[in-house]
Order: sequence, then structure tokens, then C-alpha cells
Amino acid sequence: MAHFQGEMFDLEKKFKSQIEGKVANQLNKAKESKDKYERAAGSVDDLAAQIKEIVAKFDRIKDEIGQSSKKMEQYKESVEQNNLEIALLETEIKNLELKADKKRALQEEISVEGGKLRK
Repeated sequence: MAHFQGEMFDLEKKFKSQIEGKVANQLNKAKESKDKYERAAGSVDDLAAQIKEIVAKFDRIKDEIGQSSKKMEQYKESVEQNNLEIALLETEIKNLELKADKKRALQEEISVEGGKLRK
């Protein structure tokens, strides 16, 4: 019986060491998986931060484009207003030229009529 108990003890010891080895192996695999997951999670966090930075830059650029568009519209309106003012001034100049021509023609007519009266 002692021999049977010794064999059982040895067998139990063997199974215990095998189980401990498998548990330790699984713990090492779990630790490796955890480390891989943490590295991947860290990479995801880094990528998320980079995406947030890119989105912030995009928003800034979009705002700058919006401001530039507003400035461009103001510039176009200013140019259009200036063109209208130029057209108005050109019309006024033509009117003044027509008045001057009419005045000269009238003065010539008066001169001609005055010359006829003197004769």
C-alpha cells in the first residue's frame, strides 16, 4: 500500500507540475495578449489624437476660407460700387461735354446772328 501511495503521490506531483506549467504558460500568453492589446490601444489613442489635431486644423482652414470668401465678396462689392461711381462720373462728364458743346453752338449762333445784325 505504501508503494501505491508513493505512486499516487508521484502521479499527483506530476499532474500538479503539468497543471502549474500549463497555467503559467497560459498566464504568459495572457500577459503577451494584454501587452499587444495595450500597445494597440496606445496606437489607437495616438491616432485618435492625430485625427483630432487634423480636424482642428481643418476647422481652422475652413474658418479662414470662410473669412477669405467674405473678404472677397466685400472686395467684389467695393469694385462694383467703384465701377458704378465711375460710370456715373463718365455720364456726368458726357453731360458736361454736351452742355459745353451746346453752349459753344449757341455762342456761335449768337456770334453769327450778331454779325448779321451789325451789317
